[in-house]
Amino acid sequence: QIVLTPGANARVSYINGHHYLTFGVISLMMLNKEELQTIMMHEIGHLLNKDTVAKTRRIMFYDKYQSIATKGFGTQVYYMGINIFLQIQAPIHEMIISKTIEVRADNVVKQHNGNEAFINASLKMVYFNFFNQNFAVKAYLNDAESPSLTIVEDIMREFKDTVDMKKERFNQYIKNELTSKRNSHPILRERMDDFNIHSYKLT
Repeated sequence: QIVLTPGANARVSYINGHHYLTFGVISLMMLNKEELQTIMMHEIGHLLNKDTVAKTRRIMFYDKYQSIATKGFGTQVYYMGINIFLQIQAPIHEMIISKTIEVRADNVVKQHNGNEAFINASLKMVYFNFFNQNFAVKAYLNDAESPSLTIVEDIMREFKDTVDMKKERFNQYIKNELTSKRNSHPILRERMDDFNIHSYKLT
């Protein structure tokens, strides 16, 4: 099942035995056909590798044993140790596993020769996140007001103008990035190296 959400994102989720492919409306507006195809290849790669099911099972495992540890059944020191492990080590373990999973899904894109389009799509999405963090004006609507019917087109026009002005600065942010804001994902510079794409030119 495909779900549309605001923003510039794409992800696959596994909830109650069903898979959901989520796309941000901005992503659909911003990416061309080839770029969207590579993003879908990556997300479908997660499905083929059963990544979402495995992640759900790991989360259920963490939750179950953290609940037991919090209640302190049995030897208190033993369960205190489990609780500390789950709060500190489990997130680190999950981060390492998740990055491996992302690289494995990237390989599906490589197998279909989607390197350039995928990096192009990734650049656009990163640029939009930079743009979204630095909106010059924020509008707040009261209950009687509604967004403009052209709000998405207005945002896209503002985004394009901003990228034209600040692209070099955005590229410098990417080059200097040390860690991803999403710890489960490689930074874009690492992905560009892995895909052997070193140009910041948008097509």
